[in-house]
Amino acid sequence: MFTDIIKQFENITEAVKQSDLQEVPFRHLFIREVISYDAYRTITELNAHDDLEMTDLHGRKEYRIIDNNDAWIWEEQSNKLFQELCKKFRLGKVTEEQVGCTATFWEDSEHFTITDIHTDAFYDTDLTISCQIYLPSDESQIHLGTKLYRYIGDDIEQDANQDVGTKYPHQAKHDKLDKFEHSRSVPFQPNSMFCTVNSKDSWHQAPVITEGIRKSLMLRYKI
Repeated sequence: MFTDIIKQFENITEAVKQSDLQEVPFRHLFIREVISYDAYRTITELNAHDDLEMTDLHGRKEYRIIDNNDAWIWEEQSNKLFQELCKKFRLGKVTEEQVGCTATFWEDSEHFTITDIHTDAFYDTDLTISCQIYLPSDESQIHLGTKLYRYIGDDIEQDANQDVGTKYPHQAKHDKLDKFEHSRSVPFQPNSMFCTVNSKDSWHQAPVITEGIRKSLMLRYKI
């Protein structure tokens, strides 16, 4: 899988370059046909992950994709994607250093419990760019895409929780869900990619899964 993804960075970067930045309810990208057909088929048909590091948290199996032998190629290629993402999101010059991404293969089951309305808030970084490539085998899971929200209240500190060490409130309180307006749902379509930059306004929600496995590949940059 590692080699397959390295070979696709050029395709993904070009897809980002040709895409349109969406502004509602917050800045994001939704791009179809991001990798080649053959690579997509190889990745989605992969059932065994014995060569990958795995953790199981809240009903999500996370397989970390690493290969130290080709780490320099990975960083070089993923940095090209990072630079294009910075241009697309109008972030300006973020850093002078080369930036590589982590890659994690996700499998979400009906036991997945992180389904609250939230923003991505991290303790270890100020800026995060997340690119989630959806990996369903067909259109039958199209309803399992990410839901996007707009905050319509007037006191976010009262309407959302904030953990110590994070920069802003990031988790909607269960009794304040009426303060968050559903704007759109991103379709969980084969070979599509949803990209966001973490911010205080990027409220979103993962779907509730009742059957089957929701597969995706997360490419994440932390700066």
